[in-house]
Amino acid sequence: MGYNIYALFLLISTVGIPAAIAREVARYNTLDDPNMAYRLVRQMLGVMLVLGIVASGLMFFLAGPLSALVGGKDSADLIPVMKSLALAVLIFPSMSVIRGYFQGLNQVKAYAMSQLFGTNCSGHLDASSNFCYHEVRFAQLAKCRDTIYFGCFYWDVRFLCCIILLLTEIRKS
Repeated sequence: MGYNIYALFLLISTVGIPAAIAREVARYNTLDDPNMAYRLVRQMLGVMLVLGIVASGLMFFLAGPLSALVGGKDSADLIPVMKSLALAVLIFPSMSVIRGYFQGLNQVKAYAMSQLFGTNCSGHLDASSNFCYHEVRFAQLAKCRDTIYFGCFYWDVRFLCCIILLLTEIRKS
């Protein structure tokens, strides 16, 4: 149930951004003004960083009321889940800007790598959840679950580092 709120915050913080960035970057590159495209991306990274901080803060500090709204009688169990997922919401909006930049430059390799890392995060999360559910004793299940959701933040950080490396490689060429 905590994942539903996480997905909602991700949707709100990134809706339409990659497509809009891609369109503007392609437009400025067609007009032979790549510096303007790069400036747009830098400004949007700042805006999305602020949006990520706001969304992450809301999810972290309103974890209690949000979990009561979604979870009903089991809402106390959702609070640590939402707090651990809030860190992933912090990074994700900025990554959507970089994805849009790659798409606008028509860099299929970089865009595909970003999709691959996102899917990899989801797969690890699912596999780890299944392992904990079937193999870990019930007393440790809550701690294991929180660790798994924090792992989503870890994968987002790895993903961001990979994308930044690809971005610097593209900027050099």
